Amino acid sequence: MTCDMAITKELGLRAFLGVPIFLKNGTIFGNLCAMDQQPYSFSHEHTTLLQTMATFLSYVIELENSVIYESLFEHTLDASYLIDLEGRFTTVNPATIALTGYEERELLNMSFAPIIAPEDVERVINIFDKVKQGESHKFEARIEKKDGELLDLNLSAVPAVIGNQIKGVIGIAKDITERKRAERELIQSREEAIKANQAKSEFLARMSHELRTPMNAILGFAQLLEMGNLTSSQREDVLEIRKAGHHLLNLMNEVLDLARIESGKISLSLEPVELAPLVEDCLALLQPLAEERNIRLSFHAEKHPQKFVQADRTRLKQVILNLISNAIRYNVVNGIVELSYQLNGIDQIRFNVMDKGVGIPDSELDSIFEPFYRIQPSISIEGTGVGLTITKQLVQLMGGKIGVRSKVGEGSLFWIELKKAESPFQTSREALHESIVQPEVEGFFTILYIEDNVANVTLVKRILADYSHFSLVSAQEAVTGINMAVENPPDLILLDLHLPGMDGFEALQRLRTVPSTREIPIVAVSANAMPKDIQDALNRGFEHYITKPLDVPAFIKTITHLLKSKSNTGRVHQWMN
Repeated sequence: MTCDMAITKELGLRAFLGVPIFLKNGTIFGNLCAMDQQPYSFSHEHTTLLQTMATFLSYVIELENSVIYESLFEHTLDASYLIDLEGRFTTVNPATIALTGYEERELLNMSFAPIIAPEDVERVINIFDKVKQGESHKFEARIEKKDGELLDLNLSAVPAVIGNQIKGVIGIAKDITERKRAERELIQSREEAIKANQAKSEFLARMSHELRTPMNAILGFAQLLEMGNLTSSQREDVLEIRKAGHHLLNLMNEVLDLARIESGKISLSLEPVELAPLVEDCLALLQPLAEERNIRLSFHAEKHPQKFVQADRTRLKQVILNLISNAIRYNVVNGIVELSYQLNGIDQIRFNVMDKGVGIPDSELDSIFEPFYRIQPSISIEGTGVGLTITKQLVQLMGGKIGVRSKVGEGSLFWIELKKAESPFQTSREALHESIVQPEVEGFFTILYIEDNVANVTLVKRILADYSHFSLVSAQEAVTGINMAVENPPDLILLDLHLPGMDGFEALQRLRTVPSTREIPIVAVSANAMPKDIQDALNRGFEHYITKPLDVPAFIKTITHLLKSKSNTGRVHQWMN
């Protein structure tokens, strides 16, 4: 071989002889060289000697590599083996012997196929054939040990190449039996949990029906008795029957609510909800309870700027009612409940309910949101024990948080945090006017909007105020809206899907059963914008589906399209709102 002239000059060499050291696979490991700084003429014998030495070194290197390989092969924890092209084991390491349960003499020259579990044999043989063609594969399969035990393995297979020819397959196997068993148990546990949840839901649904039927009779006849000529003692007895019946009914409703939440069967419609009017609605409902217990409710709406939160209005009302109700019931005589809210951080609104009651011990603060947990000193206070559990889960479903601070003897402060929302009235009047295109319809049309969120109704009124063709009337509950539609059929109904008491789907069914409202176009209005929700509503009979927040031009286009079939004069109805 030749030597680089720059190196020769740098080292001051005047004589050089070199031969390559070849390994078995044809690669050059390095060079064996003889050199001198004095002029020298190497003979043929010198060359032969160097070649002999290079061959010897090649053998030593191969032997050393073989020893290293053999050491790795013998001591690796994973099963390693060599299979010839006929599928027989030719080399196995101790880990393979331990894994399969066969002795080395049994494995050698034994085909791998009989060890593979019957259901995996065909697939593994197909993979083996592909590896023989030069492919590499990683896969999972089961084997049957000598004692019959089945093992799950993670396997790697690569071609064994010697002298540029594939002579067999090199395999590595890792035991993953415990992992696969854990995965199967997890899947089984999940399936059992789903079945148990379904069974629980079915049981609760049946029990709800079975309990409500006699409860209807108990409360109904109690009210009839109360209307009769009773002595004061008898009237007190009937009153106790009614109170106990209503308490049991409330308990049933809350337990069913909890079951629906836990089974994921509760749906929410998140939209901007104004806090102050909602809080005032709740206070009006709970004022009789507060007066009965001589509790003062304090909330000054005028001191709170207009704030909107992203929430389901019906469920947020349920949350606030529960927190205020608890603050009243767990208060002291002549106590006070103070309500307030404020911006917390950049985009969170915190609503506070503070009482001057008995307080909660620190040791119980982590437990009060657990189902059926009761604060021990307050065991005599009527309640279901699931109110706070439902409250917490509803707040979390709306993307919020809930917490409590309390001191025994001084009272408690419960708070919820929800994401701040922009007012639905943020759209400027200029932007609205830019979108105004007078609809291509003639006549005058009445539109009924059944919606419990006052802000949403106000928004639609403002939008339609710019159109002389339309008159809007509204109802906050499904039953009220249905009665209005039956008495004075409108030309179009906008129906919110998430209403208190009766949802939009049930309201749609009832409207379709009444001859006077059967043919009226009914449009679903909801904050749920998922394609499956929209398709489900259309499949169930809605003419169209409008998502919140409203796209004003699209909204006008939709109602115009649906009203085009009306007569030129339209219909004018007298509504009593």
